Amino acid sequence: DAKLLQAERIAHSIKSASAYVGAVRFSQLAAKIESRLQSGNPQGLEPRIQELETAFNEVRDLILRELENGEPDQEAGSRGREQGMMSDE
Repeated sequence: DAKLLQAERIAHSIKSASAYVGAVRFSQLAAKIESRLQSGNPQGLEPRIQELETAFNEVRDLILRELENGEPDQEAGSRGREQGMMSDE
């Protein structure tokens, strides 16, 4: 189905881009969604999508805090790593 393929590509892009910037938890959630879509069984994805949305909001808020500070906030980065949102790399 074309819609499933498109959704799979979107999940793959989210997974790759978030891994690139170190948003590990966000990437892992997108990978789970991508895997489910690849299996051809998209049933039960709503809870995973809600988790992905929550993780996105956490990463977005972390980035916004960093931007508001005008310089890198080591504490915010540490909090992100502690919560599994960001990588140490």
